[in-house]
Order: sequence, then C-alpha cells, then structure tokens
Amino acid sequence: MFIRTSIVLLALWLVHPAGAQESAGAGGLKAGDVLNQTNWQKAEGLLPPEILKHYQTGEYANPIVDWPDGKYTWPPDFRAGSEKNAGQLDVDATGTIIEKGAGKQPPYILGFPFPIIDAADPKAGAKVVWNYFYRTWYFGTLYAESQLNWIGRKALERRTDVHVSFEYYDGVPERERPANPQNFSARLLNLVVSPADLNGTAALTWRYRDPLKRDSAWAYVPALRRVRAVSPANRSDGFLGSDMSEDDGPFFDGKPEDFTWTLKGEAEQLRLVDPLSLQGQSDQFWLPSGGWQGNWPDLKFLGYMDPDWKGIAWAPISGAVAKRHFWIVEGVPTSLRFSFAVGMGFFLTFIGLNEAGLVRVGVPGAPVQAGHLASPAALVAIFGIVLQAILLIRKVPGAILIGIVITAIVAFVSKVAAAPHGLVSLPPSLAPILWKLDFRGALTWQAFPVVLTMFVMAFVDTMGTLIGVSARAGFLDKDGQLPQIERPMLVDAVTTCIAPALGTTISGAYMESATGIEVGGRTGLTVLVTGSCFLLALFFAPLVAAIPAVAYGPALIIVGLFMLEPITHIDFSDYSESIPAFAVVSLMAFTFNIAIGICAGFALYPLCKIVAGKSRELKPGLWVLTALSLAFFIFYPYH
Repeated sequence: MFIRTSIVLLALWLVHPAGAQESAGAGGLKAGDVLNQTNWQKAEGLLPPEILKHYQTGEYANPIVDWPDGKYTWPPDFRAGSEKNAGQLDVDATGTIIEKGAGKQPPYILGFPFPIIDAADPKAGAKVVWNYFYRTWYFGTLYAESQLNWIGRKALERRTDVHVSFEYYDGVPERERPANPQNFSARLLNLVVSPADLNGTAALTWRYRDPLKRDSAWAYVPALRRVRAVSPANRSDGFLGSDMSEDDGPFFDGKPEDFTWTLKGEAEQLRLVDPLSLQGQSDQFWLPSGGWQGNWPDLKFLGYMDPDWKGIAWAPISGAVAKRHFWIVEGVPTSLRFSFAVGMGFFLTFIGLNEAGLVRVGVPGAPVQAGHLASPAALVAIFGIVLQAILLIRKVPGAILIGIVITAIVAFVSKVAAAPHGLVSLPPSLAPILWKLDFRGALTWQAFPVVLTMFVMAFVDTMGTLIGVSARAGFLDKDGQLPQIERPMLVDAVTTCIAPALGTTISGAYMESATGIEVGGRTGLTVLVTGSCFLLALFFAPLVAAIPAVAYGPALIIVGLFMLEPITHIDFSDYSESIPAFAVVSLMAFTFNIAIGICAGFALYPLCKIVAGKSRELKPGLWVLTALSLAFFIFYPYH
C-alpha cells in the first residue's frame, strides 16, 4: 500500500529494464547547471518542443542533476521475476502476452515480461509498452486522496479533491494478488468529494486481461443524474474517458491490444525528476509486510505556491531534470480491418432475416419492411432463433448445428417445408457445362469493365472474408493483419480459376465459415473435414436441399451477432478511423454487397488520414488497394 503524506509530482516514462546511461553532459549541460531562458538552446532535441518553449520564454527553470546508472532501486522480487521472464514470453497475433511453450496467456506475471528488448524485433514496440504497464502495476493496489488542480497562467483557479482507488490483479507481488475469477487486469474508481458542485462525480473502469473482451468504463455525473457508459477506446478525455488515473497513475491507460505498436527508435532525453529522491532525502522504503511508504517534506513544488516565482503558475519549481534513455514507440489504432468483420456481421444478419421471412424487400420509400411475423414460417424461424440462443447461453456444444437440425424437423412436421423425398442420389453430369469458356470474348476491350469488376469483387470479397472471419477467430496480428494471408488467397485464386472451367459460378472463401469458427473450428483439419462433408453432400443432395431457409436463417442471424464483437476495436473518437470503418459497415449491409463496402473503406481511409494530418500512417500497399477500389466504382455495372 502506498502511504502518502503530501502530494508528489511524478513523471512516468518507458525505461530500459536494465537501467539507463549516464545522466550528465546533456547537450553541453552538466550537473549543477540550471536550465532556463539563458541556455535553453543546449536542450534542443532533448525535450519535446512544447516543453522546451517554456524554458525559452522563462516560464520554467530547473536544475540539472545526475541520475547515475543503477540508482533506481528495484525490489528483489521484481528483479527476480524479470530475470525469470527473460526469453520465456512472447506477444501473439492479438498483441497479448503468451507463454512461448504453451502459446497461452499466463495467469500471472511478475516483473518486466520482456527484460531484454531487441530493437530489430517487429514486436519490440508492443513489448516495451507491456514492460511499462507491468512496472506501473507492481506498485500495487492503493487508495489515494488526490488533488486535481485547474491552474491558469498566473494562479490556481480551482481545485477538486478526488478519492482514487486502484486495484491491480496482475503484476503485483505474489502475496498481494486478489482472487480473479473474472480475469481482470485492473479496476479503477475515482470519486470527486469536493467542491460541492462536483461532489459525487465518479468514474469506474474494469479492464480485462482477455485481449478480445471489451473493457468496461462508466461515468456518473450528478448534474445528468445518470450513469453513462464511456468508450474505452477514447483516450482524449482525461477524467471521464478511459484515462481515469490521476497523479500517480499511468497516463496512457489504453488497452495495448487495441493498437499497432511500432518501435521508432531510442533516444537520450531530459526528464523531470525528484531531486530529493535522488539525494536519498525523501525517506522512501519498502515495508516488511508488503508495499512501500514515502515521506516528502512540505515543499512549494508548483509555481503558484511561491509568491516570488515569476514564471508560469504550473511550473514544477521543486523538480530537476536529468538525462535518461527512452524507447520511442508509436501506437496506431487498427479500426479499418476490424470493420470488415462488423460489416459482414450485419450482412449475414440481413441475409438470415430475409431468408427466414422476418424481413422482406419493401416498396419505394420503405425499401425494407417486416415480413409476416405471424405466419407459420416466421414462427418456426423465431423458434429457431430462440432455441439457438438458449443452447448458446447454456454453452451446449454444437448449439448452432443442433438448432438447425431441430428447427428443420419442426418445419417438416408442421408442413412449413416439404420433407425430403429421398436421401441419396448420384451427382449430375458435368458434360453440358464442362469447359464452356469464351477466351476470345473475355479478352476484348468491351469485356474489360466486366473483367475488372469481377476481379476486384473476387479479390476484395476474399480478402474481406478472410480478415473478417480471422478477426472473429483471433488470427489477426497486433497490426490487424492476417499472417501468411498469401496462402489462403492463392488457394482462393486457384479455385476461382477451376470453378468456371467446371461450369460453376466463382468459388472461394465464404462468410458462412464464421459458423464453423463459432463452434471451435480453427485448424486445417476443420477444412479437410468440411471439404469431405461437401463431397459426401453430392450424394445426399435430396436431404441437403430439403433443409429450409427457416432452419438455416436463424443460424446466420446468430453468427451475425458473433461477428459484431470486433466493433470494440474501432476507435470512434478518431474520425479518421471511424468514418472509413462506418462506410465499410453501413455500405456492406445496406447495398447487400461486400465488395462495395470494403472498396468504400479503402477509398475513404487515405483521404481521411491526409485531412487529419496523419498521412505517415499510410503504407504503400494501401495506395494500390485504393486505386483498385476507385477503378471498381468507375467500372461497376450500376444498371
């Protein structure tokens, strides 16, 4: 437990677990100098420009101190845990930490999970961020009475007193671990107790270790008289967003799995430090019973507290600056790819509703309207939906397949659908349609728009389906990409060529694969079994063809629900991410065309990023997809 007798100014940083380089000699500055308006140029490149400007204008002034390598004291159990973790852990495709041998998330980690960072490792950025979190979590569950101050340029304008509770379930010393049946990583509660007009304002966060589970965040504002859910993807609202930790808390509190992390490099930088701690005057020590205690003298540590201070009111006047080694990490949300799965979820849901007779094509002015919900067919379909929901809630294995079979039987018994007249038949002959191809006609200029449109549709349909289904299966990596996607794309390309030669429509990846994902299908064995079942189905055509839409439509609706889960990865607070993602989701569902939705996303994404000043996030391959998408819209046969 952290026991505090005064408010402390701390800065959090991403550190090298092994320590840092020497602190003196930063840009010609040496220990004992004072960084101020007279020598600020010596700190160029060592401080963020926004901070350096305060020294340039005389608003800040701080002494330079040494922070020698090894001065930071790591607790024995933290150091031992870090040494034990070396080489044992990795980051998986979702961005979460796994054991190398088992390939599963460890139930508990103590110390730096990655004490050795290889800058050439493509996962280095994510590993640095995880080290940052586990360093923070080690200091453990605490209760703090914090002051949150509104400071103008000249004086303190307003102050709130906030009671802050942190409860950590991972990274804390072994003896402090709470029971964790819900697999939390942390729970945070902030409660404003003064002034009176803000009393009762509260923020609550539940953060889960499950990489695919949406974090829960709520806020209560007395003036609104209600609790509202807050997007855990929002990192811009310092108190009522997801960054609900003040003072001693981590100031980036987003979920690491929701970002693509890239290690941009290393740098020596100046950072704010507490000189009393470096001098051993802060009376900090680890308690034998667990936790630590720190006592600091009662200092005028901010500018407005000292009547003689001439700089800006919030200047950290009791602090010093020291040179330390930093990792520079860039985090980018991965919204667009996850929108493919969400759009396909709505797409499948619409197909299921239509096939089941619950939704039908309307009239001009009302293009979609309800079906005859009191008809026998609709009632059977509703029975199928409810049955599958019950089976899923009760976690019955094979719930979707069982639901289809039972609903089909009900449809046969109730005469809603005709029962099969037979079980077995020979496959029909391919002779009338085999190798009926017109190569010469396909190579004419008149056929070019059709060929291009079919190519783009097949390409983006397959890519979108693979990414959408893989997102649900948890196969996407931390960048939102499917590793070795060229393999399934090659298989799809081959089948796309073989199918017309056999006289059938284009064959390839299909969205209904999501049904198999939901019942546990993950490996190549699933594909072999499914393919074998398709071969057998050729001889059981009468039975398979008799399964009515009211039986399989509910399954598509339920799977559509499952496909919506990746929506939690879309950053709706960043419009350069959410607008293209929304275009994908809405157009895919409302145009009844997967390719249109995906191409709209690829066309809008670079435009939104350029307007937002984030063009550096665009990769060369995306421009190729954007060009193909624009060509698709130009040559698409709209009539």
